[in-house]
Amino acid sequence: MTGTQYANEVEFDLNDPALMSEAPDFGDPEGSAEQIAAPPPSDGVHPVALFLRESEDKPGVYVKGTPGDSKLVAAISPRFVREDGTLGAYLKDFYPTTMVFQGKTASQIAFLCRLAGEPLQRGMSYEDIKAHIYKLFAQAGEEGIRVKAKTQWIKSTQRVDENGIPVTDQFSGKAIYDEVKGENRIKAAAAAAATSEVLADGGDLDDAVAAAELAEARAHIYTDPVSGDERTVRAEIRSLIA
Repeated sequence: MTGTQYANEVEFDLNDPALMSEAPDFGDPEGSAEQIAAPPPSDGVHPVALFLRESEDKPGVYVKGTPGDSKLVAAISPRFVREDGTLGAYLKDFYPTTMVFQGKTASQIAFLCRLAGEPLQRGMSYEDIKAHIYKLFAQAGEEGIRVKAKTQWIKSTQRVDENGIPVTDQFSGKAIYDEVKGENRIKAAAAAAATSEVLADGGDLDDAVAAAELAEARAHIYTDPVSGDERTVRAEIRSLIA
């Protein structure tokens, strides 16, 4: 039986005794080849690419609220940008609005337009701003609008009761989610839970420390309490940076 070593176009015999007697380096017999999902980039300032997210159910830019108390919202799908300029992992969807928060001099949408190089003009209507945003994203194309953002980890899990039944809001009927924000908080919670479990099972301090270190290294991975699926934490944009 023969095969072809395509890289060098060399024919070789798969049953050649000389080959079969070789002892390859197959790694540590007690090691692991388990593939672990990579964590999001650490909390901090990172380059990101912004893309307008539209669907059949909801446009990319829309007005929310009531007359006299409304705001324009842009639905944005952000992605990290690697050092070589290529697109990396997705972040949680980002929803900048025209609302000016206390202590700020501009809304997130106004700031985004400024960072994109074409600021809004005073007196613009919602329709004008909407058209302006669509134009900016159309000009950015497949590269997206490239900016810097302060990001953080976010772990979001659906709340369940003591019997593992999902908890819903009594008025809306929607699922309730518990969130932990911040890489350090998420890692600390994972380490604390692992430590408590080991000590409760009768382990000693060394066992607890080892378990805490492993849990912290894998803190970005968790099990969905409803589906039982393995999931990873995501990152979200806390704010855009000039």
